[in-house]
Amino acid sequence: MQNSENSLKDIIEKERVEIIWLDDNNLLVYTKKENDIIVSLFYVTKAGTITSIHEQYLKTISIEDYLSNDCVKISDDNKVIAFIEKDNNNLYLEKVYSLDIHNYYLEEEKDIVYENNFNDKNVQFIRKLEVPICLT
Repeated sequence: MQNSENSLKDIIEKERVEIIWLDDNNLLVYTKKENDIIVSLFYVTKAGTITSIHEQYLKTISIEDYLSNDCVKISDDNKVIAFIEKDNNNLYLEKVYSLDIHNYYLEEEKDIVYENNFNDKNVQFIRKLEVPICLT
């Protein structure tokens, strides 16, 4: 039994690509799964004497996007995580996550939060969609 537990532990640890301590209660974890990277947040909550550890799935990105270092950005105070999409060499703000509320900001707030927490002018907030013209 001990050998199988050690093997499982080794497998789980080998899948972890990167672990970033955001603060004492939050870890950003990149885990390799097949040809993708799973981005998750592990965080601790305390209610009286009960301490719980939670895992929250944030996003799946390609290995290429992970290696390019453009798709996940962390604010200087480690309280905000922004997810960027790359399309035709342009960067677009997809969503913004708050560690304070452990949730994503609303669509109408995300660009303001991004501007207030990141000093990056290369990211466009709105993707310009090309709409085909139908001739009748």
